[in-house]
Amino acid sequence: MGLLKSAGAIFILIVVAVAIFGGDDDDDSGSGEPAAAEAAAVETPSGGADIVLVKKQSWCLATGIDDLYTGDGHVTFYLTLRNRGTEAGEVTVTPIRYYDDGNDNRSPLDAVTVDVAAGEVWKGRTSAMKYKAHEHEIVSCAAQIDSRPEVEISMIG
Repeated sequence: MGLLKSAGAIFILIVVAVAIFGGDDDDDSGSGEPAAAEAAAVETPSGGADIVLVKKQSWCLATGIDDLYTGDGHVTFYLTLRNRGTEAGEVTVTPIRYYDDGNDNRSPLDAVTVDVAAGEVWKGRTSAMKYKAHEHEIVSCAAQIDSRPEVEISMIG
């Protein structure tokens, strides 16, 4: 019964997160200054594609300890990318986790490669990635597109 309540709580958190971070505003950076703040962080260097991370519609969900036997937890990244350019493009997004002990995880093995058509929005998620929740807890998340500067995203959990 405790697991069922935990799953219900996670579902409610996801619904609340979608309600808070959802929407399709023109201000994709969440800063009130989309052109300056977002373009500097995620401008695509090549071709006619201009693929950006929609910060207000991207987040990570960390479970904490969800396997009582191993003490492991899982984290999933929910990402929204928008191609503001006139050509299709491909980017590689690396999810980044920061832990309460000062460590971080930004493994290229966790990266996802995404094709985004011109003028389109891509929404997707990573697979649930395991972490040692009994040793350290995730305190914040970010995403890095190709080799550009990382962009901090909201964390739920």
